[in-house]
Amino acid sequence: MIEQKAPGCFGAASVYSQDSSVCKGCVAYDQCNSASLATLESIRATVDVRDLLKRHAVARAKAAPAPAQTKAVEKSPIKVSQPKVSNKPLTRTTAQERVTFALTVEMTSTIERIAAQNKKAADQATTLCKMGRMNDMRAMLPKRMNPFAEGGPAYLRVVCNHLINGGFTRASLRVAMAQELGWSEETAASHISMAIAVLGAFRIVGKDGDNIVLHPGLG
Repeated sequence: MIEQKAPGCFGAASVYSQDSSVCKGCVAYDQCNSASLATLESIRATVDVRDLLKRHAVARAKAAPAPAQTKAVEKSPIKVSQPKVSNKPLTRTTAQERVTFALTVEMTSTIERIAAQNKKAADQATTLCKMGRMNDMRAMLPKRMNPFAEGGPAYLRVVCNHLINGGFTRASLRVAMAQELGWSEETAASHISMAIAVLGAFRIVGKDGDNIVLHPGLG
């Protein structure tokens, strides 16, 4: 088998690269592609490897053959042993690349509406959409998970913590930001306005009287 002739780095997601001339010259290049992808899929729940997975997807799309005119010969699937994943936090050995997502027509339209009222809020909304954070909030907040717990704007971490715990008023959040981030109440107030403008426009938050809460249609 080709895998038996492969070097010791076979299947290592932190080593394999579709663009590497060294990898392309390896006898196990194609098989290592599949094996490293399987490794990434197995750890995606504990390590943010979206950038590496996106690179695999782009490479596979480029390499996809044109539709065959004759019946293709089926090949036996390659058996890839799945690595055991421990419950301990994992540390990436490769630098994380910034993954940028294209703005949809709906996103662009919503951002334009925000910009008519608050240019800074529109800029923040654009960044969140391109980084995939808007989708993260939609998926994680209903599960009481903070998408900014380990990275991203600190003020949004505070906002999401309060949303997870039932919501906030502008006054209560202003005090919380001043205490947790060491900001003046004026600075906190401007960021709260920006957060409400962005999350409200994208229907992530709604109002319940004076309280700002998770939008009832979220999740």
